[in-house]
Amino acid sequence: MVRPGAHLIFNHSSWPRFRWEAATLTEELAALAEEERLLANKLNYIDNIFYDELHRISLFDETVSTLELDDEFVDSSDLKDTLSNKNISFDNNLEKVTNKSSDNCGLYNNSLEKFIDLYLDVRLNPKKELTKNRFFIWARSLARPGSLAGLGPLRSETFGSDPLFPGPAPFSLVLCPAPAPNRLQGEIDRFLNWFNSPMTCDAVIKGAVAHLWLLILRPFVVGTGRLARAVGDLVRTSNNETGLYLSLSKVINQNRPLYFRKFREALTAQDLDITPWLNWYIKMSAEAAQEAGQRVDIIINQAIYWAKARKYPLNTRQKNVLSLLLADFIGLLTAERYAEITRCDNLIAEKEFNQLIYYNLIERRFLAPTAPGRSL
Repeated sequence: MVRPGAHLIFNHSSWPRFRWEAATLTEELAALAEEERLLANKLNYIDNIFYDELHRISLFDETVSTLELDDEFVDSSDLKDTLSNKNISFDNNLEKVTNKSSDNCGLYNNSLEKFIDLYLDVRLNPKKELTKNRFFIWARSLARPGSLAGLGPLRSETFGSDPLFPGPAPFSLVLCPAPAPNRLQGEIDRFLNWFNSPMTCDAVIKGAVAHLWLLILRPFVVGTGRLARAVGDLVRTSNNETGLYLSLSKVINQNRPLYFRKFREALTAQDLDITPWLNWYIKMSAEAAQEAGQRVDIIINQAIYWAKARKYPLNTRQKNVLSLLLADFIGLLTAERYAEITRCDNLIAEKEFNQLIYYNLIERRFLAPTAPGRSL
């Protein structure tokens, strides 16, 4: 990943005094601010009942994507069930965010549940100090079950100064230079002191620096990447309520090769200049805000649609079919498929189906002379 003999940023005499060219970040920061403004305006137009769903979607995307970046995968149905069981109560006011799950602070047998609780801690307690105890609890929550057993809290001499790092291609691992294990205690203390100090730069820049700093230190055998992304999420959430609805890991995962290339460039940056990393990170944050805005657009359009649908005397079967069409339905709906989905008689299905067409809740489309279909 890094050529032999290359200059390493953590060996610089001024480490870790990162520097950057602020003027070159102005355009990307302005673009991010505009996307966040648009997202905030859209959020103001939806009812509080939709915030729970938005939050669950962003948590789902964040969990799936941050694990995929480490070549780990989660069953989507298990994840959805875990999120539903958390019973999150949420609206557009940070002070009113609560997690009503009774097992939030207990012992866990389910590693996925520990993972979700970490992200709930990030998003529900963004103003809380990142103490060393909290930091190490997060690290253990993000590791695979048993992966830290017997290894101690930090990367030990057993794993040396070149721990494995997920590569730019899925299921690829590369050796990545990192500070020697005997430096890690002091490095973590220095990082946490900086992180908990008053902010002297834009929040997205602090989040980007924190993210990169932890990637460079590589303090844990496994889970450092997802910990770095969670800490960056903490900064974003603590300073901008729109951060609760973003999934930066999803956008990073969509640009995985570039993510690892930008990290590699920062790892060998001359004079601790991390401007290229910051520029890219800010751009990814803007894309995440834009994607979140698109999700809000979908929810707004669905709310408008249901407001129209409520004007008509729909039965439960019809409502269930419309809900399916608005969610995960693949292909076009026909009367035959309606009957299969609702498990009702074909004549009843045809009648109820034609009612939906008459109410203009679905429209007729013809893909072939003998294959009529309907869709929303």
